Amino acid sequence: MRQWSKLSLALILTAVPTLVASAPPAMFRGDAAHTGVYPGPGLRNLKLEWRVCTGGKVRSTPVVAKGAVLFGSEDGKLYALDAATGGIRWTASLGGPVTSSPAVSGDTVLVVADDGRLQALDLATGGAKWATAAGPRVPYVQNEGDPRSWDFYASSPVVAGDMAVYGGRDGAVHAVDIAGGGELWSFATGSAVRATPAVAGGLVFAGGMDGILYALDAATGKERWRFDTSGNTYFPRGEVQSSPAIADGTVVFGARDGFLYALDAATGKERWRSDHQGSWVITSPAVTHGLVIAGSSDGEFVQAVELATGKERWRYDTHARVFSSPAVAGGLAYLGTWDGTLLGIDLRSGAVKARTLAESAIMSSPVLVDGRLFVGSDDDCLYAFSGTSYDPAGEPEPIALTAAQAGRLAGSYELPSGGVVVVSADGGDVSLTLGGQEYGLLAISPTELIFRDADLRVRFVVDDGTVTALELLQGERTTRAERER
Repeated sequence: MRQWSKLSLALILTAVPTLVASAPPAMFRGDAAHTGVYPGPGLRNLKLEWRVCTGGKVRSTPVVAKGAVLFGSEDGKLYALDAATGGIRWTASLGGPVTSSPAVSGDTVLVVADDGRLQALDLATGGAKWATAAGPRVPYVQNEGDPRSWDFYASSPVVAGDMAVYGGRDGAVHAVDIAGGGELWSFATGSAVRATPAVAGGLVFAGGMDGILYALDAATGKERWRFDTSGNTYFPRGEVQSSPAIADGTVVFGARDGFLYALDAATGKERWRSDHQGSWVITSPAVTHGLVIAGSSDGEFVQAVELATGKERWRYDTHARVFSSPAVAGGLAYLGTWDGTLLGIDLRSGAVKARTLAESAIMSSPVLVDGRLFVGSDDDCLYAFSGTSYDPAGEPEPIALTAAQAGRLAGSYELPSGGVVVVSADGGDVSLTLGGQEYGLLAISPTELIFRDADLRVRFVVDDGTVTALELLQGERTTRAERER
């Protein structure tokens, strides 16, 4: 763990709550640049307020507008619920699974249906306004002879002024006029476009299943530059399903070749890449105050890396695949995993500060609006949680231990029950093994460490300069273990 500077800490503690405007845009990833940052405090001690179940998996990420939470289901419907109570305001049948996320512009709801059309509905009633035409579907085959495509999501519309931009199964990026649905421009790629485009600085950034990230002129759709992912032995195209995030002149996105990429937004020149060792990066990264947060598929982790350099600040092992995209609010990053766990992870330390469960995988991405967290699940339901405000200023600052400091903590400690706690040191890293399970520890002082994945602390007892015991602290309960001689 690299030690945080006082300046970095101050930036996160003081600036995260005011990073975006008071009311977030109602679209996938919160804004057109897709930073994944939401206003207001983070939530811990999550409590289920309501759950509404549909007739199919909910992989669509919800949006909230004018007191309504809107999302799609694989039962072929778009739902509008009362955000406070979960009561159904209306549903609209779209003729096929809805895995994209809606966007709201004024009183218009925009959603990409399974047939590839962009449809516009009335926010108040769900009545149809207009729909675009859709070209022929471009087939996608992951590997010849393998029927699995892992193609779980459709592109969602992004709103940029009076224009909506979305990717099509017909292999094109489309821009339409929101008022009437007239096409402004389209750009043909080499394959289906499943990633949601992002818009920033007069450019549209869109990734394709051909493994290319395209930068297009937002006004004309003309190509400015393109970047080819590297691909690997098993996935030579390096398909892009991750929606890019743009911040500080940098475009960050993931690909199926196992890399998280950062490019210069103006030129497309690669700045750095983070190697996930062949594990897909399906999640759309979140970017906040110099950090990029992204999950990994078969690698089963979530990481924070520096936006400027790509150097890893922390990594948390989820023990399950991560396709859900992180959402950031008030010092916490939230995401779901394939085992149905919803996590809220501290941005500074990588320690889990909020946790709850759905009844099946969470492929939807969390959204935090007005003191509630909304997320869908493969158990066919949409969840709404409340909680207590998380104050990162009240959390201890993580520090780096020297090898000597960590080494003096290592040893075996005998519990009153007869069990043994084993503390190991590897350089400045410390881990604890209890009941056959190993836990990574994070130092907040030379003699006090915390588990990353629970509100537990380990305090080492020092007598005349020698470590003689450790105390496991959980809530008001303390268990003491004597060091074996």
